Amino acid sequence: MLEVETLCERVAIIHKGKIIAEGYVDELKSRYSAVNLEEVFLEAIKSPIKVKA
Repeated sequence: MLEVETLCERVAIIHKGKIIAEGYVDELKSRYSAVNLEEVFLEAIKSPIKVKA
């Protein structure tokens, strides 16, 4: 996840084949009060934000 965070501007978090969060890395970290994308993933699977497909 650290490599993704370093290389990408926008990401989508996929869990069980569905996008549960997507956006700019800093936006996602802020939205989920996370330090890194691993924490974003863990928080997003607890309470996914609806994303239009």
